[in-house]
Amino acid sequence: EHGFCWNTTGNPSLEDSHNQLGPATQAGLFSSVLTGLQSETQYYLRAYANNAQGVTYSNELVFFAYEAAAPQYALTITSAGNGWIEVNGQPYTSKLYFEQDASLNLQAIAEEGWKFLYWSGDTEGLGDDQAASTTLVMPGFDIALTAHLEVEVGVVSEESGSFKVYPNPAKGMVTLEMFLTEAHPLTLQLYSAYGELLYQRDISGSGPSVMPLDLKGFPSGMYLLIFSEAKQTKTLKIILGDGGR
Repeated sequence: EHGFCWNTTGNPSLEDSHNQLGPATQAGLFSSVLTGLQSETQYYLRAYANNAQGVTYSNELVFFAYEAAAPQYALTITSAGNGWIEVNGQPYTSKLYFEQDASLNLQAIAEEGWKFLYWSGDTEGLGDDQAASTTLVMPGFDIALTAHLEVEVGVVSEESGSFKVYPNPAKGMVTLEMFLTEAHPLTLQLYSAYGELLYQRDISGSGPSVMPLDLKGFPSGMYLLIFSEAKQTKTLKIILGDGGR
């Protein structure tokens, strides 16, 4: 019979904790997994061999037992659009690591003039991939998520007034319809999807106003129409079709 014996006081023997690996069929090295150890504890260990001539022990070995740390898995989140992500109420800035089954609160926050659409990627652990605020139960592997955001299309209404653009999508000509509840200067700017300023005009007055905007000659794609004044900045998205050229 051979195996290992161990204790926490030194000079372990078969009177202490030990395991039995069966008869030794040949000389040489042998190994075993020790179970039932206490974490953060110092142990003394000896190998033994027991036969008709008695018990023989090896030299004593001292070791410390530590609880193995649970593996952690990476969470990577990307924001597709203007906005940011919070994980458990904290802004997400770089890859995070969590244990399996960790419960997390995710929130996609859209900037002014943008709106949340959906989550994509490794969404199996998400509570609701259509909700900006949702829960995530971390699986036992690395995952990547994307929060999709888009510019709001149509009408923006606030205390200071309302703004509307139509038709949208358009084919070269669009109409801007505004209603300002009070007289104050307003700046109208048109940007490409790449941030290039294409058009700017200052507007003043109050009440209803209708203004045509000629986009003929502009490439097809998405454009951002931004209304700026002292109290607010609002953004509308214009989709220009093939008729813009």
